[in-house]
This record gives sequence, C-alpha cells and structure tokens, in this order.
Amino acid sequence: MSGGVKMQFRRILAELVYFGVRFIKRLFFMQDGTCRFEPTCSQYTREAIQLLPLHKALPKIIRRVSRCHPRGGFGYDPVIPKNVNQKEKM
Repeated sequence: MSGGVKMQFRRILAELVYFGVRFIKRLFFMQDGTCRFEPTCSQYTREAIQLLPLHKALPKIIRRVSRCHPRGGFGYDPVIPKNVNQKEKM
C-alpha cells in the first residue's frame, strides 16, 4: 500500500471506531447525556486515535468505555498521563 492509501485507510478506520464508541455509549450507557469522565469518551477516542497507533489506541478506548458505569470511576482521565516520557508514547 502506498503512503496516501494507508493514511486514508487509517482515517476511515479511525472514524469507524469513533462512531462505534458513540453508538455503544448512546445505546447502553448514557441515557441522560452526561459523562462521568473528562474528557468525554468520544473526545478520549478522538485523542487516542490521533496520538497513538491504532493497535495501542484500541485497548485504551475499550478500557475507558468499559468503565462507564456507576462504580467505574469518574474525573480527569487523559489519554496519555503527563508523567509519561516521549519514548513510552510511541
């Protein structure tokens, strides 16, 4: 695959993941329109896909969405914590 086709495929796959997360959240978890976390799961998904390779972003996204229940936590939950150095990001 050439670089342009590869990037286009990645962008399409990223959009499918993003809309999948939004669909699951609306269907099962968020009936009242509020989110327990900052950034919201949709924002978290977008950031994870932009900042990380897809094979590293997907497990983080799945873990985050699975914690969206009354005893699953709340508060600030960034994609990449501030104390992680640059080499660990990639």
